Amino acid sequence: MKNLTLKIRKSQFWRDINGGVATTFALASSGIVLAAGVALDTARLNASQTELQAAIDAAALAGAAFDGGNSKQRIEAAKLAFSNNLDTDLVATPPDISVDITGAKLTIASMATVEMGFMGLVGPKSRNVSATAIALWTEAQNPACIIALDPADKESIVLNANSNIEAPDCRIQVNSAHSQALLGNSGGNIVAKETCINGGWRFNSGSSASPPAHNCPALNDPLAGLPAPTNASASCDHTDLVVGGTQTLSPGVY
Repeated sequence: MKNLTLKIRKSQFWRDINGGVATTFALASSGIVLAAGVALDTARLNASQTELQAAIDAAALAGAAFDGGNSKQRIEAAKLAFSNNLDTDLVATPPDISVDITGAKLTIASMATVEMGFMGLVGPKSRNVSATAIALWTEAQNPACIIALDPADKESIVLNANSNIEAPDCRIQVNSAHSQALLGNSGGNIVAKETCINGGWRFNSGSSASPPAHNCPALNDPLAGLPAPTNASASCDHTDLVVGGTQTLSPGVY
């Protein structure tokens, strides 16, 4: 009888599947937790991407909308808007930002690092997200009354020995891309609505431009479409003319 009882109990043990429920549940729970972790990391990554893009878009609009500013001021406005609109809780480190202005187009880009949770256990500890935006604007330019047309000339305009240009209602335009397209020396000053230079400039010894000179693209020759004057090749009516005080210039060849 004892042997018979033992055989029955062994048989019952091999057929008993109640303990397998706990093992199956544990395996299933691990998969559920892992899937939930991956879902959370993915959601965080997507949220960071959206947040970064929104901050970049706001920065591009701020830079383009900065009225009357030069390139440096537009860039500073874009960077300030970017930092004010970015939720730093979503990124592991402060993201880098690059801003480029070409003509009337601003391009801004950034990349941020996002730390991973569960995904970091089986892969990279962090992932990168990036965003780019481009903004265009139309500049309301002041009318130009003096245009130095040469595209590469050094010192297209030079002011020496307290010589001044006063054009309070219009724009002084220098098209030269030379690093010293305009030079002011010994108290030579410009007072104009705007002093716009395609290249660079230098003011020495008390010289200045008011408001300060700034960079802007070259202008097309506004007279390029007109026919040449009939007396363009005639001898000069005035040579090496020096203007002192106030003087009215009469038509002629100078």
